[in-house]
Amino acid sequence: MSYEKEINLDKLISYPSIMETEEYKYTTGYLSEQFFLKLKNEAQLYAAYCKNCDLIFFPVRGFCLKCGNEVKELKKIKNEGIVVSYTIAKIDSYGKELEKPKIIALISFENVKGYLIHFLDEIQYDKLRIGLKVIPVFKEYNERNGSLTDIKYFKPAEN
Repeated sequence: MSYEKEINLDKLISYPSIMETEEYKYTTGYLSEQFFLKLKNEAQLYAAYCKNCDLIFFPVRGFCLKCGNEVKELKKIKNEGIVVSYTIAKIDSYGKELEKPKIIALISFENVKGYLIHFLDEIQYDKLRIGLKVIPVFKEYNERNGSLTDIKYFKPAEN
């Protein structure tokens, strides 16, 4: 913590025995903001698109992964992915056993460089496999808030 900075004690957040910090508000940047607005309003996945390299990539960033140019455009991608890897979590981050194990998957999308990590549901463990095609299940519109949690989970594409 800087001693030269004037602190607003009303906005001080304390993490006992860890650290103190002021409440921060920040923007995700124009492109990410557009991504989350489209996710909320359209229930549709988009990826960043670099015109210079003709590269479509995910997660969305304001610069190209290949050439470093500024990226100002999103491209609609197919709301269907492929499970590249997965794990089954039986305990939470506090070490407590989960009532129902959670399946966490690394998901790729056609013609998109990069991945999305999200939950899988509506699947039996014996049907779970690498290469499984999955689709997102979105929250109802009035429950969405413009974040990745607007996707409740992914489920098998053919059910």
